[in-house]
Amino acid sequence: QSISGEYRYLAQDGRIHWLRMYRRPAWDDNHQRVFRYYTVAQDITARKEAEAALKASEKRYRIVSELISDYAYSVCIQADGSLVDEWMTDSFKNVTGYSWEEMNPNDPLSLYYPDDYELARRDVNLVKQGKTTSGEYRIVTRSGQTRWVLISRHPVWSAAENRVTHYYGVAQDITERKEAESQKMRLALQRERLMLLGQFVRAVSHDFRTTLANIETSRYLIERQLNLDERNSIQPRLDRIQTSVKRLTTQLENLYSVSAVANPNTDLCDVNGLIDALLDEQRALAYQKKIDLKFDRHPFLSLIPANADELKRALRHLVVNSLNFTPEGGQILLRTNQVNDNLIIEVQDTGVGIAEENQPFIFDLFYRADASRTIESGGIGLGLSIVKMIVEAHGGQVTLDSVVGRGTLFVISLPTSQLDAPVTEPQMAHMS
Repeated sequence: QSISGEYRYLAQDGRIHWLRMYRRPAWDDNHQRVFRYYTVAQDITARKEAEAALKASEKRYRIVSELISDYAYSVCIQADGSLVDEWMTDSFKNVTGYSWEEMNPNDPLSLYYPDDYELARRDVNLVKQGKTTSGEYRIVTRSGQTRWVLISRHPVWSAAENRVTHYYGVAQDITERKEAESQKMRLALQRERLMLLGQFVRAVSHDFRTTLANIETSRYLIERQLNLDERNSIQPRLDRIQTSVKRLTTQLENLYSVSAVANPNTDLCDVNGLIDALLDEQRALAYQKKIDLKFDRHPFLSLIPANADELKRALRHLVVNSLNFTPEGGQILLRTNQVNDNLIIEVQDTGVGIAEENQPFIFDLFYRADASRTIESGGIGLGLSIVKMIVEAHGGQVTLDSVVGRGTLFVISLPTSQLDAPVTEPQMAHMS
């Protein structure tokens, strides 16, 4: 059976790394025995370090909460175990929106989020037994907002009554901290998913490319064997096979790009020169479609830190996208400019445009504005997603302005200075 597990190993540099191993058996043709198994290893060190950091952070917060609070209160414990609020600091209203008088005197726990009610009640029962407790809970404010609070409760023992008669509570609003932790964990998990996707794509890309190469070779050999009569009837089908192989190869490359984009290894890049080379690649297609392809360059453009291959890939997606959606006789204009510490690249076309309701989603993975379009006619919705990933990996941003029937303007803004955390080793993989 398939199994998975998390393991530590000691790297050559002496650091301890974490791996998640996925093992899958391969059975013989008769399904009688396992003759080999496949393993995929995923580096989860970043997530494990994030979890350890969160635990350390939580411990520090518990210590600090004893000294600092957003509000404090006192509760009297009656002989029958019922609770009566004694006092509450005025800052309680700043956090919850309620004054002390507005709270339900018969249910001091009514403020808690329903899913955390039982946890709060359990901790209060522990305080009644003389134990100090501390917990993180969600509360629902008067406006309906859910917030997180860290509450520490300290019991007061009465020797005369031989029981706990009071407890004091100090509460700290930790909503921002919880949101930051949640974001940090989401990023760690997203990084893991991208790494796993990258491993999968690398594992299958060789087989896919080999199969596509075999199909193309067979098509070529068949084409060479055709006589004139056969060519008229069979050639269109062979041409369709060739076109399909090229499209599948392009989509495989796009999938690989999605899985591989990370912080780019950068060098100083001449964007004007890069665009010149790109347009030379695309002029034949523009000429064929009778589209005027122009470049308005800034004469004194700064060199910027960038991965030239990946930046060219992003711009190629935009230019090809414009070529696909600009009708015959239209125009595509690329323009470079420099505004303060940012280099600006514009790709403007006179194409069909993008409907306003589709514009917020146009950079989403696998999104296609026209759901009826097939892979043959428009790919699988990765091109513009890759553009955004590459631009953001360079510390920049990409926006669009489009009007249906008049065309679309894509604007890329890239910083001219080095990124805050430059990468010392190449991290952007390329298709060979």
